[in-house]
Amino acid sequence: YHYRLGKFEIEPSIWGKLCTFTQIAYVVLLLTQLAGYIDLEPFLEYGIHAVVFVTLFSGIHYVIVWARRAREALKANG
Repeated sequence: YHYRLGKFEIEPSIWGKLCTFTQIAYVVLLLTQLAGYIDLEPFLEYGIHAVVFVTLFSGIHYVIVWARRAREALKANG
């Protein structure tokens, strides 16, 4: 992207931030479960599904955003 279309600035999206939060929250739940403090087994199953969904959605969102930016840059550069 950089070499073909020029310099760009990466801006985190709300979906990227939500993805990071979801992943960190899941790790905290998992570590709490493994430490034996609280039984969080039911939440872990839902949590992993949430992590997968948000990660995929965030990745797709970034692909769409950057494809749109690439298209606009190619139009502008002729």
